[in-house]
Amino acid sequence: MQLVGWSAMFVGFGFVGRATLVDGHTLSLVWPAAGIAALWVMSGWGRTTLANLTALAVCTFAVNSATGATYALSTAFVVANLLQPTIFVAIARRLLPDVRGLGGRRSLSQVRSSAGSGSPRGWRVWSPRWSARRWSG
Repeated sequence: MQLVGWSAMFVGFGFVGRATLVDGHTLSLVWPAAGIAALWVMSGWGRTTLANLTALAVCTFAVNSATGATYALSTAFVVANLLQPTIFVAIARRLLPDVRGLGGRRSLSQVRSSAGSGSPRGWRVWSPRWSARRWSG
């Protein structure tokens, strides 16, 4: 069931990204499905990696083919969409080993809040009072 959910989100965001094609070009301006792919691969790392990567490849090819990309271009997008989240997870596992999905038990929001409060500059960014003064003009 989790595989179906991730697939549906990736396909949905993939169509959103492909809707940003510039006339006469084949590359999208943005690819929001990349973030979904990173979370998808991270969520099943180790247990269901092969199934997740296979489904990701099928979804990537389907979205790009359905939106007018050639066979060769769709295949290139599959390679890119498999490499990017895999490299992201490999690097994130080394840099954030205590985050859930990367081998640890802490949520990403806990890591973000501890990092934000751990440095004076980060604290200012996360402080609502400073943020309101900063952007109010």
